[in-house]
Order: sequence, then structure tokens, then C-alpha cells
Amino acid sequence: MTDVTMSRMPYPNRRVDVSPAAVQARVRARYRAETRFRAYGLAALVITTVFVAVLIADVMTRGVPAFWQHSLALEVPVGAEIVAPAGKTDATTIRGADYYLLTRRVLDTAIPGIEGRNAQKLLTRLLSIGAADALRERLVAEPS
Repeated sequence: MTDVTMSRMPYPNRRVDVSPAAVQARVRARYRAETRFRAYGLAALVITTVFVAVLIADVMTRGVPAFWQHSLALEVPVGAEIVAPAGKTDATTIRGADYYLLTRRVLDTAIPGIEGRNAQKLLTRLLSIGAADALRERLVAEPS
């Protein structure tokens, strides 16, 4: 086996000034650094708290409208030529009609004077996704 010996590396002679004035200056510098460190930590906590508060406020403002529901009830006259053009009143023929177009036309006549593409889109967004399905299921249940 090989023995490894470590030689001592002579460190450069560093002289530390231990006079009371130098010691006091180092202590003051250390206290100032510690005060700065605490201030940085406190500033980080304040900034984090502000970000969390803004995030919670944003979530609340976007989420609170979900607790309200508005509804619009319209009478939809359904003609036999739309639902059952060949005179068939079975469930598959009734389910095959375009009820979304029918509900859109009723909504357009219920709220007249809408002009422009953006206004028409806003009006169409008043219809729920399930409005045509609800009408279809109601007609399937009562085909007369």
C-alpha cells in the first residue's frame, strides 16, 4: 500500500486588526448587513402577500358570477313541416330536425333590431348550449 502524506500548506500570513476601533467597525458592518438582510426578507414577504391578495381577488371577481343564473323563457312555435316533413312523428325523425336554428330564429324575432355581426354573436350567446336539446327532448316526449 501506498501511504499518502499531506503536507501542510502554509497559509499566507493574515493579520487581523484587533484594535477596538477596527473591531467596532466590523461589528457595525455585520449588524448593517444583518439589518439589510432582514429588510430584504420583509420586502419579499410583503411583495408575496400583495401578489397572493391580487390572485385571490382575481379568482373571486371571475368566479362570483358563477353563483347567479339568468334565464329567458320563449315560446317556440314548432310546425310539423320543420320537425316531421314527411308526416312521420317517430322519435328518430323528431330527433333529426335542426332545433338550434329554430331556437335562434325565435330569439331573433323576440329581440328585434340587432344589427351587425358582433351584436348578432352576443345575441346568439344568450342561448345556452342545451336549449336545442331541451326543445328536442320535449318534442320527443310529446310529439303532438
